[in-house]
Amino acid sequence: MIDAPVERVFDYWKDPANWPEVWPSMVKSTVVESVPEGSGTRHEYEYKMAGIHFKGDGVFTRVVPDKEIVMESTGGVESSFDWTFAPEGSSTRMTADVDYTIPVPVLGKLAEKIVLAQNEHEAEVTLANLKARMEA
Repeated sequence: MIDAPVERVFDYWKDPANWPEVWPSMVKSTVVESVPEGSGTRHEYEYKMAGIHFKGDGVFTRVVPDKEIVMESTGGVESSFDWTFAPEGSSTRMTADVDYTIPVPVLGKLAEKIVLAQNEHEAEVTLANLKARMEA
């Protein structure tokens, strides 16, 4: 729950250039193509996982204003994200559903379980940081 209007939270999150401000492992995110309605917006990113930097590309495949952003990512870490935004009074409930493939040959099978736990914690920290940013 974020004590801020859904429009404000959604507008902030739909700009990938904002993500490094609140997402600890997102080293860099640069918008390559911005599409006013959202779907098709593309960005390049650099992400750090288990001390290794990965570069990739993300594209918003579905954007429903003030409700949902779906992104597909290719490159170092293949992933899909589905962020939903729901107004609850004057607050916003934001959820993140993430599906990704850890590059096991790079990290090693032993590290896979550790990285999964770290990424779960990373998602919680990112949402907490976003909450603090929006409520400031």
